[in-house]
Amino acid sequence: MKTLLRGLCATRESTKAQCQVLIQLQELLEKKGSEVKDLEKLLKEVLRLTRELRKDLVQVETKLAMHDATLAGFWTAFEVSRNGVLLWEINGYKEKKQEAISGLRTSFYSEGFYSDPHGYLMCARVYLNGDGVGKQTHLSVFFAIKKGKFDDILKWPFGLRVQFSLLHQNGGDPLTDAFRPDPNSSSFKKPTRESNIASGCPLFASQQDVENGGYLKNDKIWIKVTVGQ
Repeated sequence: MKTLLRGLCATRESTKAQCQVLIQLQELLEKKGSEVKDLEKLLKEVLRLTRELRKDLVQVETKLAMHDATLAGFWTAFEVSRNGVLLWEINGYKEKKQEAISGLRTSFYSEGFYSDPHGYLMCARVYLNGDGVGKQTHLSVFFAIKKGKFDDILKWPFGLRVQFSLLHQNGGDPLTDAFRPDPNSSSFKKPTRESNIASGCPLFASQQDVENGGYLKNDKIWIKVTVGQ
C-alpha cells in the first residue's frame, strides 16, 4: 500500500501533498497496529499470570484453613468438647466475611470435638459468604470427620445425626437444620487422611437473616453443632 502511494505521488505532481499526508497516515496506522499487537501479547500474559495466581490463592486458602484446624486443636487439646456438642464463637464477622467476598479466604474450620469421650473426632467448616448454591446469598455450614485417636474401635461408616444451630443473641429462636449421613458417601468413611471432605448445608441461613435477625451481635455469631442418635 505504501509503495503504491509513493508511486502515485511521483507521477502526479498535483496530488503530491495529498499523497504525503496519506503516506504519513499509513505509517501511523502501521505503528499503531504494531502497538496493538504488543498490547494484546501483554494482556494475554497478564491473564495467564492471573489464572496462576488464582490457583495459588486457592491452595494457600486450603492450607490456612487446615492450619487453623490444627492450631485450634493444639490450643484446646485439654478442653475439647467430648459430649457431641460444639459451641463455636466466631468473632470478627465483618472482616471475615469481606475476606470471603474478595476471595482471600472463603472458609475456615472450628476446633475439633468428640462425639463422646471415646468417640469420633469431628469439626465444622463455615463459609460466611456461602458456598455452592448458597454463594453470595447464604451462610453455609459443613461438618467433617477428622482422623481421631479411637477410629480403630469405632463403627464405620459414621451414622450419627448432625444438627446445626445459629444461636439468637436477643432471646429469640435459633435457626436450625439437620441431616443424617449418607452411608455411601466417602465423607463418612473411616478417615485415611487428616480430615474427610466436609458435608452439610450450603443454604443453612440467608445472610439477610444472619445480619438483621438478631443472630449477629458485637460483630460475632454463635454456631452450635450437635451430634447424636
